[in-house]
Amino acid sequence: MKIDVTRKQKAFMDAEADGGLLGGAACGGKSYAQVIDAFVYALRYAGSKQLMLRRSFPELEKSLIRTSLGIYPAGVYRYNAARHCGRFANGSVLDFGYCD
Repeated sequence: MKIDVTRKQKAFMDAEADGGLLGGAACGGKSYAQVIDAFVYALRYAGSKQLMLRRSFPELEKSLIRTSLGIYPAGVYRYNAARHCGRFANGSVLDFGYCD
């Protein structure tokens, strides 16, 4: 699986800090970088747990959830819409939440 990312997205994903920020204009690829970073982390660390947040649930659905469903292979990842939670074949969990 080949993943295309920009220089800024790669720098964000390669950062060794416990947390990171990626800013910029709308449609600048921030959500894409976050979703790819979560995917790589989940596969690298079996049984890991992650939480991805947005301000509102509609924002969450239209960005992070939609992007992840378009990128993550079905054989590796299953999303449960009722729980707003995705599970990877290796036991990693990706929760989606909002904090309006």
